[in-house]
Amino acid sequence: MADTKYRFAIAGMRCLSEEEHADRVNQDSYFQCMFFRYGGITFLSAYLILLVVVGVPLYVLEIVLGQYSSAGPRSVFSRMAPVSSGIGTAMLLVLAFTVFTYNLPVAWIIFFTAASFNRSPPWGECGHEYNSPSVLFFVMLITMGLDSQFTMVEMLSVAVVDEWPRLRPQRHWISMGVCAAFLAANLCMCLDGGVRVFVLFDHFAFSFSQFAVALLEILAVGWAFGAERVLDLMSSEMKIPMSQWVKLYWRLAWRFAAPVVLVAILGSTVAFHGRVSFTAGDTRLVFQPWEDGIGLVLMLAPAVLVVLTALQYKVLPRSLGHVAPDVDPRDGAVVDVDEDTVAVLLHTNPLAKGLSLGMVPEEVEVVL
Repeated sequence: MADTKYRFAIAGMRCLSEEEHADRVNQDSYFQCMFFRYGGITFLSAYLILLVVVGVPLYVLEIVLGQYSSAGPRSVFSRMAPVSSGIGTAMLLVLAFTVFTYNLPVAWIIFFTAASFNRSPPWGECGHEYNSPSVLFFVMLITMGLDSQFTMVEMLSVAVVDEWPRLRPQRHWISMGVCAAFLAANLCMCLDGGVRVFVLFDHFAFSFSQFAVALLEILAVGWAFGAERVLDLMSSEMKIPMSQWVKLYWRLAWRFAAPVVLVAILGSTVAFHGRVSFTAGDTRLVFQPWEDGIGLVLMLAPAVLVVLTALQYKVLPRSLGHVAPDVDPRDGAVVDVDEDTVAVLLHTNPLAKGLSLGMVPEEVEVVL
């Protein structure tokens, strides 16, 4: 019973949080599987609760941050506070895990689409009425899969360009390089043990790490940056009409409801974690301890990355002390330098132009 409840939460969150990562083919198949496996309406109730409490608030929050700043996740969190830049990097790492795992289901879809054109499909004599030619179904999955691939590859390319702006004119080459790198990496899944690699990533790379990054993200924005400031950006800068009740919903979801639910899901993920296994035909294969160890590294890598980045800024001087004197003041940087004083002009846009949470007046003097 406990495992069933745990899978309710995981399935609901996976259908919502790949959000963020546009993993719609996996969502469709995983959602239908969980829906029929766990009683239909019971699973749907848990799914809808998570949709309202966590899924929609996270989705809207990321749309607002991304559209307003016109930058990738690492740049957005670096501009809010350099100490939180690790959250953006962790999001990119989870996205890389997603792209790595995502290619294999797309390859399966393409294979079965081609097989559907045979007069007698390989699965046509399996003895089940649903094993029938489904060309249009697989064509639909291909279009959804390729569309999602465009989004994920674009996000990784944007992250590279944000980090090294001089590479912007070569952006098409960067996208080709990302595709080539993942093509080479996915060759390991074409070997005899490829299914074990797939199950390893599918099990470890998306449960704990997704929820941990989502929790850190919503805490950084809802509490450190401030939910009220996000609402001000939505209403005053982006001109999104919102009633007081809608603002109250966003405020409660970002600051209280979503963090509490994510903490509960993280706790259940740890409490009900067991040995990983999968079924191949009539054989049930259990992962070896060393394989579980690799999986734990994958699971903890994004969260550890956030902590290491935060510790880096903990021991270094404040980020304002590292502002280069030749940065354009319109980007929120130094406009005058002498031996004792650095005058900093901070634009009112804390995400697109600001520094370090933007919690200083428009024009300040920082004494070094």
